[in-house]
Amino acid sequence: MSAELAKKLEAAGLMKFVTTVFQVYYRVRQFLTGLWQAFSSAFGKIRAILEPPIRAIMDAFAELGKALLSVFGIFGKTATSVDSATLKSLGQTLGKMLGVIAQVGAHLMKFVIYNLVFVIRVVALVVRAVVWLGRVIIGAFVTATPYVYKFFLPLRMLVQGFLMVGRVAYTVWRMITGQVSVVDGLKSIGTAIYQYLSTPFSWVRDVASRRGVSCAGCSQA
Repeated sequence: MSAELAKKLEAAGLMKFVTTVFQVYYRVRQFLTGLWQAFSSAFGKIRAILEPPIRAIMDAFAELGKALLSVFGIFGKTATSVDSATLKSLGQTLGKMLGVIAQVGAHLMKFVIYNLVFVIRVVALVVRAVVWLGRVIIGAFVTATPYVYKFFLPLRMLVQGFLMVGRVAYTVWRMITGQVSVVDGLKSIGTAIYQYLSTPFSWVRDVASRRGVSCAGCSQA
């Protein structure tokens, strides 16, 4: 940077800004330079690692090509030195051998396919049985849940307790946010607590009603 440009930047109050930008640029350039040097050195190592196996596989393909060409050479010599009847007989023999191998493969495939079909059918039956059992269990659960809740007091008290806590928390939230007045909120909380405390009495009433219905049915019988 020339002295004249430095004086102009100093007079404009930009000297510190330009210096900071240059320092950042220099550090970024040094970082990228080091990154490229390290990364470019890795290319030489990668080449040293991959070059021998690549050459080996190319040599192997070259040898395979030579072997295939030699096979075609054998066929060429055979075609010129052996008559057509012998080649026909050889072809028939190879065809029979290939046919036998194909038939054996077909029988094996048939065996595998039939066993696979059997397994699939067994799995289908198992799935149907599981679905049927699940339907029975779910149906029994759905049918019995109202009766269990209605006549099993601990479960009923637990459910009502959760409901009471939820109602009280919701009412308190409405009181805090100003949706209801304090008086109405206290009334709602009192109603929720009263419903919970009256659960045993409701349970006794339901049980007594159920026994009354059962006794009436017995007397009619």
